Amino acid sequence: MLYRRHAEGAVTFFVRGARPGETVVLIETVDGLSRPLAADVADATGGAFFSFADAAWLQQPQPVALRAAVEREGSSGSEVLDSNPVLLRDPPLIWMVVERDDSSTRVLRFDAEQQSLEEARRGRQRRDGLIAARGDGAIVSEESALVALGQGGSLRFARGEEPIDLALTPDESALLALTRESVGDGATLLRVRMLDAQRVTSELASFELARTASRVVSAWLVAGDDSHRVLIAEREGALHEIVLGSALTRGITLLPLAEGGREELVDCVVSGDWLAVTTRYLAPGRSGGRLFVVDLARRDRLVDHPLAGRPLELAAVAGPDGPAACVALDNGSLVRIAFADGARVQLDLPGVSDVAVGSVGGPLYAAARAADSDATAIYVIDGAFAQARPLAAFGELGRSLQELGVVASGGREWLFVVERRFAASKPGSASVDDHLGWVEIDPLDGAPKGLARFVAVGGRVRGLAAR
Repeated sequence: MLYRRHAEGAVTFFVRGARPGETVVLIETVDGLSRPLAADVADATGGAFFSFADAAWLQQPQPVALRAAVEREGSSGSEVLDSNPVLLRDPPLIWMVVERDDSSTRVLRFDAEQQSLEEARRGRQRRDGLIAARGDGAIVSEESALVALGQGGSLRFARGEEPIDLALTPDESALLALTRESVGDGATLLRVRMLDAQRVTSELASFELARTASRVVSAWLVAGDDSHRVLIAEREGALHEIVLGSALTRGITLLPLAEGGREELVDCVVSGDWLAVTTRYLAPGRSGGRLFVVDLARRDRLVDHPLAGRPLELAAVAGPDGPAACVALDNGSLVRIAFADGARVQLDLPGVSDVAVGSVGGPLYAAARAADSDATAIYVIDGAFAQARPLAAFGELGRSLQELGVVASGGREWLFVVERRFAASKPGSASVDDHLGWVEIDPLDGAPKGLARFVAVGGRVRGLAAR
């Protein structure tokens, strides 16, 4: 199997499954023409590695596919064995699970570079909106199974077990599925399944995470930029850490939340070795919340920062003082708090509701609703957090903005939104007709390259995954 990982202006390809001592050749295919690119001798584990940092090669506009090959002696003589193909760079794709008026669902695939929207899967199978984007494909939850789109194959869970969240490791080598299962007496079992992302039918590991006395479970997966670490967050304040390696290791962090269910976990992000978690107070008459920051490498302290409003969105950003957390609050402000020293910068943006992050070192994007109208505007926040510049390319959006995000490929970026709209279905009634809007932006300053375009998706977006 051939895998790929991008990091700091370079790309690494690694092979698993060769025989120790075999010569592994990496082959490049462009416009139907193939040529050997590099060779390596498989190590004692059967692995071979190839690393490239040529910016011109990495960002070439045409699609580039790579595969690994070995020449092996068999019973009928010498034969060449090829690996699976892997793209040099993934296309900028947005995958959506869309529910239609008749309650059926379909999966749509939007390519921002080609500006094309196509149907990837349809049928009356129940799809709850869980979807993960991988390369030029996706993995979607259907009934009690995970189905790989673009590569084929599916994994069906045991009766009574259902997935509640999906996450890919950054190198896309493994897919984590968080599942729950009723086990009698009103108890629920939480389980984590680790699957080979290129063959979802292949389970690499599985273990029980927790047993709870309630059938109502609120938990989700958190994957950062480290392919060896995944966290599972529980609304009640427990953070389970899984370190992937030759052997799985596990740990748990219990946040010191207010007693009696008067505080709950809202969101969390991982950036490098930093973990940031937002919480909100639930006690009557008490507003606001907290931001907890943990250094996962040292674990020598847990720092909490008070928040003047209830947190709505959380993102990890790069700033002049290093990595930081950006929190959108319901009091109409954006707060950036540096992980290392807690330095705080606040920017007032009335009605702020969503944030999105583009390239490392690039600007932050925010959506804010006007108090005196039904309009939502998109803003570009500079790196110094000094001002919010309106992004006029989208015009005035409705109040019901469902998604705000960024997709990138080959040094280009696109900002996208999902806007809730309604269409007349029959006299006196209307049906949901969400629209996807997008515009290409400058990765460095967020300037739009033209006006945004919109397309109807034909129903309600239940789930979305973007790359």
